[in-house]
Amino acid sequence: SSAVKACGWLDASMLLHELQTSHCQPDLILYSSLASACGKGLQWRVARGLLTEASQQGLEPNVVMYGAVLSARGSSQGRSGGAKSSGEWAQAVWVLAHLKQVGLESSLVICNAAVSACEAGRRWRLALHLVLRAVRGGARPDDITFNAAGSACDKGRSWRVAALLLDESERREVKPDAIARDSAISACEKCQRWEAALQILGEDSQRRGFRPSLLSFNVATSACKGCGQWKAAIGLLNGAFVQGLEPDLISHNDASGACANAHGW
Repeated sequence: SSAVKACGWLDASMLLHELQTSHCQPDLILYSSLASACGKGLQWRVARGLLTEASQQGLEPNVVMYGAVLSARGSSQGRSGGAKSSGEWAQAVWVLAHLKQVGLESSLVICNAAVSACEAGRRWRLALHLVLRAVRGGARPDDITFNAAGSACDKGRSWRVAALLLDESERREVKPDAIARDSAISACEKCQRWEAALQILGEDSQRRGFRPSLLSFNVATSACKGCGQWKAAIGLLNGAFVQGLEPDLISHNDASGACANAHGW
């Protein structure tokens, strides 16, 4: 297995073939190492085929091997565009379903990888379902879990759920970080919920003890721009100064845009 780990996925596949032709019986450790090599090379089809082959050899793939297969997600759909994203979440669901079928419990690492795949595919409802299923199974969501789920809600324009995830993470004593916060604010901006964006920004600096970043202020200002809330936009510029931040061109353009939208300039 050490030789496999040192190889790329193609070299590792050739090594496996040589072992098989020399009548050496590969074990589960070898298959898992090869699956990991496929994960590094984003070779989903090869990694998935290894699961089938290992089972046909009378071996029982473990959670480690399934995790390696999941890390190879997306390769069969190409390296760019929506096809890759849609392929990732479908492949993640396949891995989780297969885990359940063979009676294995999913680990938090696998859950997080699956939620991240759903985030890439804009499947926020499925992402939440996976989080809930993991919780019911006894897992304790961490910051990676909430960040991926929050980002999925942002891309899915589900601002209410994104905001609720912030509260839920805090309730579970997982302190929300900048990624989770900015995802929630961005979801509000996409839905033109400027008041909700300001509320999240205000709660972070007060109750949650966060120091908002310039990105946070800019996204909230953009929400105000879309709704023509010029007073709130100007207030955000001042708020950024108070926090010791230096508003950039985006900040000023969005504040000016809010004024223009409000007064028809």
